[in-house]
Amino acid sequence: MMDQRQPVLLRMQIRDHLPNEKTSVNFSHLLSAVSAVKSHGLLRESVSSKDNPKLAKNWKDAFDTWIDHVLSLVSSTMPDKQLAGINLLGITCLECSSDRFLVSYSGWFQRLYEIIQNPDYSHFIGVALCASFSDLLTRLADFPKLKKDATSLTAKIIQSVIQMLDNDTISADSLRVGAIRLLCTSVTFFPSTINRYYDRVEVSIVSKIMSGKYSTHVSKELAHCLALLPKARGGVENWSLMMQRVLIAINTLLDDAFDGLNEGNKSSHISRFLVPPGKVPPSPLGGHAIPKEESFVKRVQDLLVPRVFALTQCACTMLTASYSVQVVIPIHPLLAIIERVLLVDGSLPESPMFTTSLHQELLCSEIPSLQLHILDLLIAVIKGVRSQLLPFAARIARLLKEYIRSATFPHIRIKLYAIMQTLVISMGAGMVEYLSQEIVENVFTDLSHVTSGLNRFPSNNDISEDDVGFLHPTNHKKRKHDDGLSTKQQVSVEKPPALLSVQLAAIEALSVILTMGGSLINSLNWRSSVDNLLIIVATKAIDGEINFSVTDKSTPKFADLRLAALQALKVSLMSPGCVRPLYLYKGLEVFRRGKRETGTKIAAVCADALLSLEVLIHPRALQAIDLQLQNNTAFVRDHPDHVFLLNRKSAAKPESNICNLEVVVKADDWMVDGDIECEVKDDNERKTNHRENMDLFSVPSDRITFQDELAVQNGTPNQLQKMVYSSDVQSLEEEMLCGAPLNDADVASEHTVSRIESIAAPTSSTMDSDCAGDDGPRCSALLPVVHEDFHYDIDSDSDSLGFPMIENIESESD
Repeated sequence: MMDQRQPVLLRMQIRDHLPNEKTSVNFSHLLSAVSAVKSHGLLRESVSSKDNPKLAKNWKDAFDTWIDHVLSLVSSTMPDKQLAGINLLGITCLECSSDRFLVSYSGWFQRLYEIIQNPDYSHFIGVALCASFSDLLTRLADFPKLKKDATSLTAKIIQSVIQMLDNDTISADSLRVGAIRLLCTSVTFFPSTINRYYDRVEVSIVSKIMSGKYSTHVSKELAHCLALLPKARGGVENWSLMMQRVLIAINTLLDDAFDGLNEGNKSSHISRFLVPPGKVPPSPLGGHAIPKEESFVKRVQDLLVPRVFALTQCACTMLTASYSVQVVIPIHPLLAIIERVLLVDGSLPESPMFTTSLHQELLCSEIPSLQLHILDLLIAVIKGVRSQLLPFAARIARLLKEYIRSATFPHIRIKLYAIMQTLVISMGAGMVEYLSQEIVENVFTDLSHVTSGLNRFPSNNDISEDDVGFLHPTNHKKRKHDDGLSTKQQVSVEKPPALLSVQLAAIEALSVILTMGGSLINSLNWRSSVDNLLIIVATKAIDGEINFSVTDKSTPKFADLRLAALQALKVSLMSPGCVRPLYLYKGLEVFRRGKRETGTKIAAVCADALLSLEVLIHPRALQAIDLQLQNNTAFVRDHPDHVFLLNRKSAAKPESNICNLEVVVKADDWMVDGDIECEVKDDNERKTNHRENMDLFSVPSDRITFQDELAVQNGTPNQLQKMVYSSDVQSLEEEMLCGAPLNDADVASEHTVSRIESIAAPTSSTMDSDCAGDDGPRCSALLPVVHEDFHYDIDSDSDSLGFPMIENIESESD
C-alpha cells in the first residue's frame, strides 16, 4: 500500500516544498522535502515494471518530474535557487536507484562541473558544490565496473579543489573544510587521481598547519587529509616516510620550545630513533623547514600548541585508519616523544644559560595543552597497535602511574582515566594488578566529597611506606591557632569538589578494573574499600546527594553519573568472590528504590541489576565461587580467601565423602587464554586416590578453620589445587556463604539428578541416607583439595607486569 502512495508523495513534495519560477526559496520547506525523501524512499523506484507496470510507470514519471525540477534550479541565475538545486542534486545521487544512477551520473556530473569552473560563485555555492561532488563520488565507488570512468571524472575537479583550498581571499572556514573533505573523498575512493598533484597538496596543507591561524576544526580536517595522502601512492615506504616526517616535525617543535629546560639528552635520544646513524634524513614535511622568523613569544604562545595539535592528530589518524598494506609502526620514537612531553615540568637546570624567566612562564602556561594533545597520541598508539603493544605495556603503565600523581587539570584526569581503561581492556588482568592501586587512589581523591571519612584500605600493613606518605601527606608547618582539626581534615574540607565529568570518569574506571580483574581482585588489598565506596556512591546518587563543582561546563549530566554509579555497583556485586558480597542487601535496596523511577533509564538499569543478582539470593545458590575460576593457576596461587569446609560426618568418615565427579587438569592441553581443559575420571581411578587426597584433611576438629587452610597453602606453594566434591550439605542458612553453583560437569554427571533432589528437599533422613553409604546418591558442598601429584613450574624471570612465565605442568604417578 505504501508503494502505491510514494509517487503521489513525491509529486506533493515537488508541488508544495520545492521553489519554482514564481516562489522564493524556503529552506525549512526544503528540509521537510529532504526528510520525506529519505524517510519514505521516494526516489528509489523499488518496483519493477514486471511486477506492477502501472505503479512503475507512475513512479518513473514522478522521478522524471523531480529531476527536471532540480536541474532547472541548478541552472538558475538566482544564487539561492542554485544553492537549493545543487544540494538537492547531491541528495538525489545518494537516494536514487542503481539503474537510474548508472544512466544519469555523467550528465549530473557535467552540470556541477560547469559551475565549479566559474570562479565567481559565492562561498555558499562552493560549499554546496563540494558536498554534492562528494556524494556523487561516494555513490560511484559502489560500482567497481565504473572505476576507470570515475577516476577520469575525479581527476577533472582536483585542480579546481586545490585552487579553492589555496584561495586566501575567502575567510569562511566552511568552504575550506568542504574542499578538504572533497580531497579526502577523492583520496579514499580514487587515490590515483591525487598522485599527479601530491606534492602540491602536501605543501598547501602543511603551510596552513604551520601558519597556526586556523580554527581547531579546520586544523583537524587538514591533519586528516595529510594522514590520508600516503594512500595516493600506496606502499609501505610512503606510509613510513610520512610518519617519520611528522614525528621529526613534532620533535623539532619541541626542541625549539624546550630549549634550555632540564631535559637531559632526550632530544638527541629521540633523533637517533627517528634518523638512525648513517641514514640520510628525509626531506622536511611540506618541503620546507619550519619557519623561525617569528619572535619566541609568538612561537610559544600562538603557534606551538596549534602546530603540535595538528601534527599529533595526523599521527593519530595514521595509526588508527585502515591502510591497504601492513605497515611497521615506530613504537620507540612514538613513546619517546610521549614521555618527553608528559614528564616535562618546566624546571630549569642548575646553571641555565639561555632560558629566561619569561620563557619559562610562557612555556609552563602551554604545557597542559601540549600534554592533553599528546595523550590523544598515546590513545591512538594503544588502539592502533593493540595486543602487539604487550612488550611495551610496563613502560606505558609506569609512565601513567608517574604522570597521574601530578595531573590536576580536570580534562587531563578524564583522559588519563580513559587511557587506563583502554589499557586494561587491551592487556587484561595483569594490567589490572599493575594499575589498580593507582586508579583506586585517584578515584578516592576525586570522590572525596562523596566518601568523606571513608577509610581507603582496611590495613596499612599491605601498603609500602612510600605509598602511605603519598596517600597521607603531612604538613610540617605548625599553625599558630589550632582549631581542633588535623591537617588532613583541613585539606579535605578546603578542597573543592571535582567536576561532574571527572567523577563520572573515575566511577567508569572502577567498573572496568572490577570487570577485567575477575577473581584476581580478591587478593588485592583495596577490594573491600572499593565495594564500600561504590555502595556509598550509589546510595547518594539515588538520593541526589553528590556534590560537584558549580563551574562544571562538561557535557555529562547528573543522570549520567547516577547511571554509572548503579552500573558500577552491579559490577561490584557480581564480581567473582569467595563469599557473598558484604553489601548485597544494601545494593538490593538501592536497586529496588531505583526501579521505582518508572520510565527512566535508571529504572531499566536497576531492573536488569535485580535480575542479574537473582543468582546470588536464590535459595539454590549455595556458594559464590565458580568452579571454573578456581581451575586457573593464578587464582589458586594468589587467592587467600577461599575456605575449606568439612562437616562432622566428613571428618569422621572421609572415605564416604568422595563424590563420583572429579576435575583434573590435563597436562598436555594447557591454556588457551588462561583456560584449562578438564576431563571426568571414572569411579575406579577415583577410588584409588581418594584416600591419599583426604589424608591432608584428617584433622581432629569439626571444621577446618581459615588459619588451617592458610597453613596448608603456605606448606605447598608450588602445588596445583583440584576441586572435588565432599558429601553432605549443611542447611542453606549455614551454607549461605560457601555454597557452590551447579556447573556443566554436574549436569553431565549421572548422579546430578539425585543430588539436586536431595538439595531441593534437605530432610534429616535424606541427608543421613545419602551420606551413609558409598553407592547411594550423594549431595555435596564444594571442597578444595591440595593434590601432591600435580605441580607447575614458574620461571623466576617473570615480567614486570606480574605475569608468570608458565613452562610446563607435569603429572607424576607413583
